[in-house]
Amino acid sequence: MHLVHRDVKPANVMVCERGGVHDVAKLLDFGLVRGGGAAAETVLDTHQILGTPGYMSPEQAQGQDALDAATDVYAVGATGYLLLTGEPAIPRGHAVQMLIAQA
Repeated sequence: MHLVHRDVKPANVMVCERGGVHDVAKLLDFGLVRGGGAAAETVLDTHQILGTPGYMSPEQAQGQDALDAATDVYAVGATGYLLLTGEPAIPRGHAVQMLIAQA
């Protein structure tokens, strides 16, 4: 469907039950979803940071408008890293420091 979620993070992933077994993960919170690639919708206020700094891809942290599926793949990787290690991929700190580290 060429959509980019732009805010994949552990808080937006829910483990659900199907057939009595917790075996389905659902992605929630589609408030920041936009079309991907060159046809991406742009946000009118370009001075806003949209997404969660610890899970943003470098291109999202740099404020690029035309994001694609790679942005969400990066966030899934950062989410998986947290689930496997118990530590965030980018150390927690001030939002601006995290954005600089991502970029």
